[in-house]
Amino acid sequence: MYHVHPQFYNSHMQATATALGLAVYDDEEVVYASMVGHPNAVQSLWASAVQRNSGFWVSALSGLYSRMHLLAEPGVSRRKLIARIPNSSYVHGVFVADSPNIIVVADPRAATLTASDAVTLKKRRELLEDHLDEFYSAFIAALAAMPTVEIPLLPEWGKPLFTALENGGYISRYSAEMPVLEYETFGDCLLAIRLNPEADWSNAILKLLNRGDLQF
Repeated sequence: MYHVHPQFYNSHMQATATALGLAVYDDEEVVYASMVGHPNAVQSLWASAVQRNSGFWVSALSGLYSRMHLLAEPGVSRRKLIARIPNSSYVHGVFVADSPNIIVVADPRAATLTASDAVTLKKRRELLEDHLDEFYSAFIAALAAMPTVEIPLLPEWGKPLFTALENGGYISRYSAEMPVLEYETFGDCLLAIRLNPEADWSNAILKLLNRGDLQF
């Protein structure tokens, strides 16, 4: 979908930064964006990213551009993290949509792994595996905190529950109405999901228990 290193542009296409990572749904809703650029450019991109009616632009492989915005809804806190790059006039900027229901896995080692060939995808998977224990812990903790979950969840259920949800069709990249929305990721973002608080989690978990996918 994207160039080896696509560019982020502000709403007026005047400020630009090199994209290092992205987590996006439907080519529009962003929960993570990582970039390197001049401080003024990154600040301008932030101003565009948090304005839904403007948004920021991302260059696509086709030469076209997609306009995106940082997720804004009740319970979501939008934050920017900016760090100067040593011996450089540039900064590393990260924009995130923070929520107990959003889990993002990022690793700077993956920033250059942007191709879609089998070797690159294998390397990305290997990097992701370094973070999976932490991811599964965060996933089960986020799920247990939901008021719609009335079943006690065991900490060790993180991996089997997520795997069962994948195999059962409860995770989708194409519908935010599903229990788990998985974002399309690029560069240093290896995985990003959002849990749907409106989903019938108790019923889904009971089905998995009855099927033997989970055990007390």
